[in-house]
Amino acid sequence: MVVWASVNLESRRRQPLTVLLVSVYAPTAVPGHELDIERLYRELTDLLSGNEARGILILGGDLNARIGLPRDGREAVLGPFAREVRI
Repeated sequence: MVVWASVNLESRRRQPLTVLLVSVYAPTAVPGHELDIERLYRELTDLLSGNEARGILILGGDLNARIGLPRDGREAVLGPFAREVRI
């Protein structure tokens, strides 16, 4: 689930400033949830690449991220920072 709000403010120098607040809850990566996870990241990617993402971005949430091994083609986004094999 992605919930967001775009807030238009004025800076101290009287220049327009847009703040995008995004809250994300990602389903747990278990068998049967693959389509939900794909849909979530597609929605998030669309939001962040669109016009709403200009300005300051504040992103928070529960992304159910995993770190560590194994290496399964996602090396560009998951780093090898765990001390043990991932469960």
